[in-house]
Amino acid sequence: MSPRTPHPTPAAGPPPPRPVPAAVPALPPLEVLAEVDAAASRAEGLSARGRELYIARDPFGRRVLVELRGSDGAVHRLSPREALVLMTGL
Repeated sequence: MSPRTPHPTPAAGPPPPRPVPAAVPALPPLEVLAEVDAAASRAEGLSARGRELYIARDPFGRRVLVELRGSDGAVHRLSPREALVLMTGL
């Protein structure tokens, strides 16, 4: 008979958090926050009109799939460029 090897016991509790490099700011720059707010406003506008932007990755490739879905069940496929135009208002 071979001697039994004891199983290692897991460490107590979660691992300690990784230190954040000093070069990473605590908050994003104000212009980034403003862009996030603008995108959220555009998404709320779509929702108010009964629409949502659905974005997914093609599970079989590297393509991005984008659909504009309506509350009435209508689905319109968009290119990534069309989705960016829709969300940025350009």
